[in-house]
Amino acid sequence: MVSLSQAAWAQSRGGGDRSLAVALWDEQWSRVTEGWYPRWAPQDGTAADAWGPDESLRSVHGYRDCRRALNLPELESHVGNGNLRQNDANLLFLDGEVHTRLRAIINRALPDWRSAAASSSEFIDRLVSDLPERGRVDLVQDFAVPIAEDMTYFILGLERADGDGLATKLLAMSAQFDPAYSPDDVAVAVEVGRVVLNELRVAVRDGKCLANGGLALLDAARRSGELSVREQLASSVMLAHASFQNTANLLSFAAAEAMTNAALSETMAGGDRAAQRRCVEEVLRLESPVRFLIRRASSDFTLGKVQIHRNDMVSPFVHDANRDPAAFDDPDEFRTHRAGATHLSFGAGPHKCLGAAIARAETLAALQRLVAKYRTFDLVSVTWGANAVMFGPTSLVAELGP
Repeated sequence: MVSLSQAAWAQSRGGGDRSLAVALWDEQWSRVTEGWYPRWAPQDGTAADAWGPDESLRSVHGYRDCRRALNLPELESHVGNGNLRQNDANLLFLDGEVHTRLRAIINRALPDWRSAAASSSEFIDRLVSDLPERGRVDLVQDFAVPIAEDMTYFILGLERADGDGLATKLLAMSAQFDPAYSPDDVAVAVEVGRVVLNELRVAVRDGKCLANGGLALLDAARRSGELSVREQLASSVMLAHASFQNTANLLSFAAAEAMTNAALSETMAGGDRAAQRRCVEEVLRLESPVRFLIRRASSDFTLGKVQIHRNDMVSPFVHDANRDPAAFDDPDEFRTHRAGATHLSFGAGPHKCLGAAIARAETLAALQRLVAKYRTFDLVSVTWGANAVMFGPTSLVAELGP
């Protein structure tokens, strides 16, 4: 268990520029990266330790260079080495025509964001109503995780099944996407992924998914010849994991920010929907659910001041880009009326997040309901997850009250 340092707590309580939530996340991020960051991806763009023959890893941190990196066709999504588990039938790790084809099919399988928002709002109303009026609430396990899990069921078209451990399994799967994990941890994550895959396959086989849900629509695309069996299975697991992990981390931070940031809380309690949406964007900018990505260079080129060579691994740190002072004035501050550059938390270019509109609507509904019930907050404890790519806590307990 990790608690917020007295310095960070005092700064947030004393009217510092950063809210408690931002101070908390930033402090832990510094701890996480302290051991592996300089070795794994130096900030100055110089080569890190080689991953394999003729491979070096270079990091990109500025907003302009990160945005360019996410749009460059020379930076390929399939890394293709032993340090990361990448399925060559998964949309996330494909480029070009095959990516465009799969993206169009998966986009059809996603629900309209309005219907997703309506479903999520109903669930959030019931969830928050059942929370105590005053007392200890885990903003991760009692709030963010159930909302994210419910949306995963909705997107897949499955009935919610209490006790099936879906959230726990999807959380365990995340280790295979973080290069800092040990081979043993990755092996466990891969095995859990196989379990999830089999459960989704059986649900489709036995007709336990809704006809207009993601799983059924992907199966229809496979039966029509648009998808191979491998593409259908990989897309099903990708939908499940992408719907859950990033959303849980986003909602965890958003909840903590709303409870410790008076400007955000007041805006969410008001009726100005445009201002509320701007607040959601600022929450996304401050704490991107995905901290960095990994690409492979297919040719030699220069990115900013960094010379990239063919087969180099290039890592755009979107979280750092979202805090780049060259793109955002006072980047560590929460501003309800921030203008200028657009954050990169949902990516950019061909791989921009397909579920961005759903995530925005889900976050807006969650914050509106939370601040309507609670206005006081005292931090009790925080326990952090080990994943540096999909960064967030596994528990955040606070004393909440009206």
